[in-house]
Amino acid sequence: MSQPTEIRTGQPRPAPSASLIARITGWERDLVLSVLSQLVQKLPGLVGAVVLARHFDIALMGQFFFCGVIAAIAATVSHLGTDRALNRSVAQNPEGALEMLGKVLPLRLVAIAGLWVGINGIVALVAPDLLAICALTTGYMLLGNLFFSFSAVFVGLRWAGLRLVIGAIGPLLIALSSCAVFLGWSLPAVLALYCCANALMVAVAIRVTRARLGRPDLVWNFDALRPVLLLSAPFLAIEIVLLIQAKIDVLMIYAMSTPAAVAEYETSYRLLEVTRTLIRPLMMVFVPIAAAMAATGDHAGLARVVRRLLAGVSLAGAVLALVSIAFAEPIVVTVWGETYRSGADIFSVLALATVPLFLGLASLHLAGALHRERSGLRILMLTALVNAGTNAMVIPRFGALGAAWTTFATECLAALALMVLILRATRTSEGGTR
Repeated sequence: MSQPTEIRTGQPRPAPSASLIARITGWERDLVLSVLSQLVQKLPGLVGAVVLARHFDIALMGQFFFCGVIAAIAATVSHLGTDRALNRSVAQNPEGALEMLGKVLPLRLVAIAGLWVGINGIVALVAPDLLAICALTTGYMLLGNLFFSFSAVFVGLRWAGLRLVIGAIGPLLIALSSCAVFLGWSLPAVLALYCCANALMVAVAIRVTRARLGRPDLVWNFDALRPVLLLSAPFLAIEIVLLIQAKIDVLMIYAMSTPAAVAEYETSYRLLEVTRTLIRPLMMVFVPIAAAMAATGDHAGLARVVRRLLAGVSLAGAVLALVSIAFAEPIVVTVWGETYRSGADIFSVLALATVPLFLGLASLHLAGALHRERSGLRILMLTALVNAGTNAMVIPRFGALGAAWTTFATECLAALALMVLILRATRTSEGGTR
């Protein structure tokens, strides 16, 4: 097995405390690269979806978006919470990155295979007309999600430029693949190209990891992997609940309304997902810094980072909300076409949720860095139940617009509770150092 770079070159490893402190400095460059990384990952995907939406029937797109929700849930389950645990582990113990990756990858590969077979087996029995779209959609999304295990290592080691370059491969190829519709390709044929694009991205990530760190020794012994599963379990639960809270609207609209209503709601939601390119880079840069500060006992610095981060995401969310609401109809029509004009009202309501959404996501990631993920999970479970219960009452009467208002209300509830959790945690830490 190849050895890590530090061992091959004969250079002494830095002391653990020095490695952690190094991760707290020089964040400006990482932030710029992380912003670029998110833009490159999100915008091509949106372009691809726009091309498909303008070419295929709205009912077919509704089926595709529904399968996309199922695939997104499967992708979230497939990482078993290991990606966030891996990111925190690498940020706090860089020297153990390769060993941890060798334990994470076997878990992920087994989960991906099992989920793909299980989901599409069920679809083949209950909705065979959806099988082709579902099999390909789950395939390309599961493959693409596997990249985030390598991304967690890159982010934890502050290799933001490397993550930018490799993470751009899949999205850019997917955007180009969408243009195949102009050659008369069907939706399943385009989705097959999506699978190839993400497979290539993962292959490059594997090759670069081996070149920079060495070949991870994959561990297939379950007893050795059990501690990783236990460490990752709270993160998995958080991700599942968070995704269900975000996508329960689509599932319930599909069950209680029409595929066209699903398409209207999901296209509006996808536009707002692009705005998260402003907050995800902040999380990629500052959450590892917060984890390192907590590990080194710099509680005063941690409190300052938390306050500034929450203030920054609030300002960004407010600006985006104002712009989105003011130009809702032109934005929707320009991006998705005249067919989706009726979704402008839904887009406006969802835009209101930008500020609480940003605050909630920032607080949730900080909770993981501060080992408060279990408390964050309890908050998310409560708000998810409120979301589902409210949707059951409002969707039959108000349709997709009612679901949008439910999203706004539950995002506000979650953000408030998570902010209280984080601010209390940082004040407790500050008090313990005085």
